[in-house]
Amino acid sequence: MNRCIAEGAFSAKPDAKLICYTWAWTNFEKETLMEGIRNLPDGMRVMCVSEELMPTHVADTEGSVRDYSISIVGPGERSQISWDTAAERGLQTVAKVQFNNSWECSAVPYLPVLDLVEEHLKRLLESGVTGLMLSWTLGGYPSPNLELASEYYWETTAADSTGPHDTKGGFTPPGKMELLKRKFGEAAEPIERAIYQLSEAFRQFPFHITTLYEGPQNTGPGNLLYLSPTGFKATMVGFPYDDLNTWRSIYTVERFEKQFHLLAQQWKEGLDLLMDAEMAVPAGRQRAYTELLHMAKGAYYHFHSTANQVSFVRVRDLWLQEQDEKTHDKLRSRLADIVEEELEVAKSLYTLVSRDSRIGYEASNHYYYRRQDIQEKVLNCLHIKRELAEESSEIYV
Repeated sequence: MNRCIAEGAFSAKPDAKLICYTWAWTNFEKETLMEGIRNLPDGMRVMCVSEELMPTHVADTEGSVRDYSISIVGPGERSQISWDTAAERGLQTVAKVQFNNSWECSAVPYLPVLDLVEEHLKRLLESGVTGLMLSWTLGGYPSPNLELASEYYWETTAADSTGPHDTKGGFTPPGKMELLKRKFGEAAEPIERAIYQLSEAFRQFPFHITTLYEGPQNTGPGNLLYLSPTGFKATMVGFPYDDLNTWRSIYTVERFEKQFHLLAQQWKEGLDLLMDAEMAVPAGRQRAYTELLHMAKGAYYHFHSTANQVSFVRVRDLWLQEQDEKTHDKLRSRLADIVEEELEVAKSLYTLVSRDSRIGYEASNHYYYRRQDIQEKVLNCLHIKRELAEESSEIYV
C-alpha cells in the first residue's frame, strides 16, 4: 500500500515529502516491524510516536504508553528500533511528539513544563531523528515550548530537510535558560525554578490511555458533581460524568486518588514560585509572564478539580452504603469539605477564563466549557452543599 501511494505521488511530484506513520503497527512483533520498514519504497520518511509502548511506573503501578505523552519522556525502545532500521535503509525519520499539551490536559494551549520538553528534545537529537511532527488536533498554539523545539530542530531552506542542528559539528542549541532570558530578562532565574517544579510535578501524572481519553482532567471544573450515581459511562474526551472506575483504568481507586492529589499539590508549589517571580519581571515583559501564569493556573485548576472529583465519587459511594451513624456523619462532613473546595476551584477558573478566552478551548472539541457552564458548576456545588446540610438536619431531628 505504501509503495502504491509513493509511486503515485512521486509520478506527479518527484520531490514530494511522504511520511509513513507507524501508529497502527503497534501489534507487530519486532522482526515484522523491521521487515516492514526495510520494504518501504525509496523516498519515504518513517514516523513513530516517540513514546510508543514505553513502560510506565506511576503510583506503584506498571503500565505502558499508547499514543503520546508529555509526562513520560521519550523516545522509547520500539521507536528507536524503527528509526535505526529506517536509517539503515536510507530513509529519513520523524518523531510524533506533543510538546505543548496532550490529553493529559488539553484545556490549556500549552503546559509550562520546559524541562520535560528539553529532556525529550535532547534525547531525540541523540537518537538521530531528522524531523518532528509537533501537534495533533491539540498542541499547535505558538508557545515557549515550540520556540524551544525550534532551537533544536529547524528547516532553514526548502533544500535543507535534514532537520536537527548538527551538535557534533560544534553547534549547541541555546536551550531553555537562554530562551527564558530572552523572554523574561532578569526574571528568568526565578521563573526557571518555577518551571522546573512544574515539570517535576507533571511526572506524577497517573498515565494510561483510558485516563487520558475518559478522565475528567480535560474538562476539569466543567464536569458536574452528582450526589447519586448516574450510571453513565464516561465518553472519549467528552463527558466524564462520575465514572470513576473508567477514569482510574489500571490504578486502584486509592492510588489514583492519591496520585492526582500529589500532582495538584506539587503543581501548586511550582505555581506559587511562578507567582513569586512576578516582582522580578521587567517592564515590557509582563504580557509574556501573564500568559505563562495563566497556563500554569489553568492546568492547576484542572488537576485540582480532578483530584476533588475522584475523592468526591469515592467518598460518596462509601457514604451511600454506610450504615453506622457516626461513620456516615463523618463521610457526609468529608463530602461537604470536598464540595466546598471544588466550589472555590470553579470560582477561580471562572475568573481566569473571564480574563483569558484561550483557557478551556481545544480544536476538535471547541470549548470544553463556557463561563455559563462554570456558573452552573457553582450552582451545582451550592445545591449539593444544601442537600448534605438538609440530610444532616433530618438525622438529628
